[in-house]
Amino acid sequence: MMAAVFSDKKENFPPEILKKIVNGENPLRVYREHRHLTGQQLAEKVGVSQAYISQLETDRRAGTTDVMKKIAKVLDVSLDHLV
Repeated sequence: MMAAVFSDKKENFPPEILKKIVNGENPLRVYREHRHLTGQQLAEKVGVSQAYISQLETDRRAGTTDVMKKIAKVLDVSLDHLV
């Protein structure tokens, strides 16, 4: 069995996380689901609308640097993992 694939802020993520991202899933959605947050919950924590989060997750919108930094902080991942 494969060990943890990568680490961010000393957290080891399960191999399934990297596999989903490598297979083309949106990283923001993958990490949000890993943190057991709904789009609405993430939106509230970041201070944006749920529709905005949805647009980011479906690549219909590119987030501003400030918003993406806030999302990274809430999800406790580096900004590099989201973009």
